[in-house]
Amino acid sequence: MKKLFFAAVLCSQAVFAAAGALDGKMDSIVKQFARDAAARNLAAPAAAVFPYSCDEALAKKRVDLAVSELLTARLQRDGAFRLVERAQLETVMKEQALGLSGALDSAAAAQVGKLAGARLSVLGTVARVGNSYQISSKLVDTESAEIISVSIVEVPLETFDAEAARYLVLVPEREALGLYLSFLYTPVKTKALPSVAIPDAPGGQVAVPEQVSGAFWGLGVGLRYQFARRWQGDLAVFPALTMGALAKFHITPAGSVSYQPYPGTLDGMGARLSFNRTARISGRWRAAYGLGYQIYGFNFYDSGTQSIYSGGIGSQRLLDKPSGGGSLYGAFAKGTLEFKLKERFAWSLTGQLNQPAAMTADWETPAGAKVRVMEVGLPPFLADTAFTFYF
Repeated sequence: MKKLFFAAVLCSQAVFAAAGALDGKMDSIVKQFARDAAARNLAAPAAAVFPYSCDEALAKKRVDLAVSELLTARLQRDGAFRLVERAQLETVMKEQALGLSGALDSAAAAQVGKLAGARLSVLGTVARVGNSYQISSKLVDTESAEIISVSIVEVPLETFDAEAARYLVLVPEREALGLYLSFLYTPVKTKALPSVAIPDAPGGQVAVPEQVSGAFWGLGVGLRYQFARRWQGDLAVFPALTMGALAKFHITPAGSVSYQPYPGTLDGMGARLSFNRTARISGRWRAAYGLGYQIYGFNFYDSGTQSIYSGGIGSQRLLDKPSGGGSLYGAFAKGTLEFKLKERFAWSLTGQLNQPAAMTADWETPAGAKVRVMEVGLPPFLADTAFTFYF
């Protein structure tokens, strides 16, 4: 029992350590600055924090803003510096015809910081190096424009994106579009049906439906639209669906060997629409759940036997294949788990609970009488997987 307790404690410590990796990097910068400021006999000096500079790609993602915000929060918690209000800093920047988004050198940062009432200015750069962000920070004395402290830290991309997500523009929370490729699959089984005597058959022939197991599967494309912060619309179209050769039966003439026509396959297409509530589980995992409506249409016997004859001299046409097709449709409830593989690329797994629905296949005698040879229901549960690109 003690071993289990200590293992749980160690695991929890590991989780919290991983969760605070970025905060630890910010802490190391602040401690470095505090030591170097104390070495200059600067006790709780006023400091102005400027936005960090970076390239255009990182600026669009707001990595520069994220670093400035995280460092500012850490400086406030530490208490070693008194921070200049951002509004005051913005006012001075405007008066000096400088933009908060523009890159500043040490001399300009010292000048602006001094005008804002700061003894020290904090500035730096962020650059992507491999799979990490390199954060270079400088502490500048506004009296002399001298750089009195320098800190360089590296943070893995995955860690930074997860822990700074509230500041970043990864995928917009509203009006985001996701285009995806989907593969759906579920086992199916036809209903057991009774044998049926074929009306007006000269030899008393009987149609015997067979119970068949198969798979309902298909490929589709879809669009997800985040029309509100936590609400998403999802439309999928499946141009290629199949149930395989489900409609199997055989003809049993009196006193003769049975005959099984080649059934062909049940192929078709479909679509579904749902509205979902989304929720973030962790940095890379997101969930969605909602309600929707779906319809799948199938053509009967595009290939295979078209008509069945009694056989022998003066054979008579017994049955013709079904004309047109059939459909499965109804409401559903769904749940989705999505894992972010890259910044804008995700893999998801969806499960659906479906409203009961059934589709039948009836062959027809020349006189128009129906002979049912298959009945299959929409499976109560359906699963699909998708790869989504967000833009």
